[in-house]
Amino acid sequence: MPSSLAIPAATFPGCERAMCEGLPNPAEVLPFHWPGSLVARLRSHAPDRIAIESERGSWTYGELECVGMQLQALLEPSVGTGERAIAIYARRDPALLLTLLAAIRAGLPFLILDAAYPAERLSQCISIARPIGLINLLEESDVPDAVAQALEGVGGKILFNWSRLPDRLSPPVALDCGHGKPPSLPGPDDLLYTAFTSGSTGFPKAIIGSHGPVMHFFDWQERHFNLKSNDRVSVLSGLAHDPLLRDILMPLWVGGTVCFPSKDCFEVPNRLFDWMRESRITVAHLTPSLGSLLLAGHQNGSAKLDTLRFAFFGGEMLRYSLVRRLKETAPSVTAVNCYGTTETPQVMAFHAVTEGEAANAEPGKIVPIGKGIEGSQLLILDNSGNLCGYGEEGQIAIRSPYLATRICGEDGRALDVFKQNPFRSDASDVLYPTGDFGYYCEDGAVVCSGRRDRQLKIRGQRLELGEIERAIASIGGIREYFVDVEERPSGDPAIIAYVVVDASGHINEDSVYSTLKVKLPAFMLPAMVVSIEALPLTPNRKIDLNQLRAHAATEGRRKGPVSGIEGNRSIESELIAIFARHSPTGALSLDDDFARHGLDSLRAIMVCCAIEKAFCVTLSVQDIFASKTIAGLGRKLAQHTSAVTPPSSPPHVIPNDSRVLFPAHENFFRGTKNRILQLFARFAPDVWRTKLHRLRGVRIGEQVSIGYDSILETSYPWLLRIGDNVNIGMRVTLIGHFRGMADRGPDACSINIHDYAFIGPGVFVLPNVTIGKGAVITAGSVVNTDIAPFVMAHGNPAKPIATCGVSLSGKTTYEEFLRHLRPIPVKD
Repeated sequence: MPSSLAIPAATFPGCERAMCEGLPNPAEVLPFHWPGSLVARLRSHAPDRIAIESERGSWTYGELECVGMQLQALLEPSVGTGERAIAIYARRDPALLLTLLAAIRAGLPFLILDAAYPAERLSQCISIARPIGLINLLEESDVPDAVAQALEGVGGKILFNWSRLPDRLSPPVALDCGHGKPPSLPGPDDLLYTAFTSGSTGFPKAIIGSHGPVMHFFDWQERHFNLKSNDRVSVLSGLAHDPLLRDILMPLWVGGTVCFPSKDCFEVPNRLFDWMRESRITVAHLTPSLGSLLLAGHQNGSAKLDTLRFAFFGGEMLRYSLVRRLKETAPSVTAVNCYGTTETPQVMAFHAVTEGEAANAEPGKIVPIGKGIEGSQLLILDNSGNLCGYGEEGQIAIRSPYLATRICGEDGRALDVFKQNPFRSDASDVLYPTGDFGYYCEDGAVVCSGRRDRQLKIRGQRLELGEIERAIASIGGIREYFVDVEERPSGDPAIIAYVVVDASGHINEDSVYSTLKVKLPAFMLPAMVVSIEALPLTPNRKIDLNQLRAHAATEGRRKGPVSGIEGNRSIESELIAIFARHSPTGALSLDDDFARHGLDSLRAIMVCCAIEKAFCVTLSVQDIFASKTIAGLGRKLAQHTSAVTPPSSPPHVIPNDSRVLFPAHENFFRGTKNRILQLFARFAPDVWRTKLHRLRGVRIGEQVSIGYDSILETSYPWLLRIGDNVNIGMRVTLIGHFRGMADRGPDACSINIHDYAFIGPGVFVLPNVTIGKGAVITAGSVVNTDIAPFVMAHGNPAKPIATCGVSLSGKTTYEEFLRHLRPIPVKD
């Protein structure tokens, strides 16, 4: 902690500006405040309040105490092993939070291993952190062999598997709290966690943090933004990313509710928006990329995130345009731009965007990262270490007593990353040079202008190009390589890996990419791997970036859209335009592999949303990656939509033909029988209606329901074909012919209703109409044109108004149907 001795700023060169211009004073003493432990706060909350909500159920604060006590008993044998952490092999699930709380109660620091990361990366983390053991929150067979071997190599073991715990300690099972050992009450310097960030040496760096900085941030956030026990906080941050602690521990600090999203929120378009609305989320921590994803799923202009009070952004540059879009959707929200690094735990600076500020900002303008929170300063330093003035660009350094305890390299030894504050003589007063550059605005707020080194952020996560290069260098058959970064209009920068392979022919671009997939997390994977004969050099023997990028652009054109497809409105040309907006490498050809070109799950959801707007078809992320290419996706769309009729398509024209339906098709006896059966079918019990219409000649599938007083083509019933699991409401009229229509014979079909369609009460269906699979026709509508699959149509004439994520038949509940309903935007 810094000394309490105050030294005048004028004593130290370079900080006169702070005294004269009102900028941060680097000679000012920054006090250290300890607000108490999370464990003590937990015990002060009402035991019947809901602490956790998820698909698996809910937990009260009283149940957290009981579960924590039982899990703490399982960890007691590991207590007293020094500063080594407990590793937790996890996914986004309440079991993760319950286990973290047990570790905190037992006085053990934790290390979260995201099961979505490659086993090789997790093994590196284990080798550096040397955990004493691992808690497996997945199935026993899910722990990769490489992870188990790395754990054994550092003398650790699997402590227990969550799947073996009784009933997974899940409510509503009554838990016997008993009289277990009291929880540990940690102090500010006790270790809380180990996290990892990308390292310049090719290995990840271990960031070891204590309770003090994290609890200080929770206390500040609670007081500054008036967070309360009725706040509901979403768990959206990456599991291996330290902002996760804001999602899962901060709500427990204030006595609020931690809300775990359903599993499909990151896979199905619109689902994240719907889940946040249904869960009544009030506080969300987001990256700008995740904020864009949230708003991309907002299809219905009338649906609002009315409960959202705060959106805390971080990890990437935030633009005012995104804030404006969010404000339109969440009218009560305050957007807060947050700044910090993994080495400076949680948030060290912030800027709350005012409504007028967002409305008047120029297009593309970046939101400032603001000023330091209590106990921290943002110092902009020039090359000589002096404080910069207004508008002068320099490196951002964070000065605070709330920094990480230490940073460790690949050998586990502490790295010298913190520097003594040059404006004070106190050795404990340190700052962290972030590598980010920025400048002071006139009000003292800081604007971040980017980096000058080989470090960058993608989807809110920081990475070093050196780690990617090390992974490439480990692949046999590569003689030379170079990793470049190009800015793309889609948002995140694109990583391009150029490789020179040997002449053996056993390795190519595809094999390089496939190998990197098992070595690197998804956010580190290159958007493109480009094979070249030799690295081009400038006359002074440096890499010629212009030639490299020209080569990549030539490759893109060579693999670009096939001749003849541009200029028409085919499915493929529309898809090419969509991927050009959302792929980090720009335009793709019909046969380019999505994964090979940097398409990740977040961008895939953006693509799904764009496809839904363009084709009125709902796809999932799995559908995108399973299709692999634009050509494959085009075939899938063609099958899914059966050539979807757009909302503006003209109605069917009844053919004008001299041949008419001859009266001989309905002689006296046949006509009389048909009408008697029709009369009985209209008023017979439900179980008999389908059978009577089959006797008349209507072609009806299985599990079909026909409502009371419905009329199904009086004269020529064979003109109707009804599929399986169709629901037809009361007083529906299906008119299979008009007088003067062409006679198409007994195999003709004038009205074709496909499987799982739902026809509401009082609907009129006119001749020459096909109603697609899963389509819904609302009550009282008149259908005179085809209705596409899984489309809701309404009106006279009936027009598409929404897409249906699920059918309104079978076992689907009405509530589930409404949850997946997506309005179709009205075209001007």
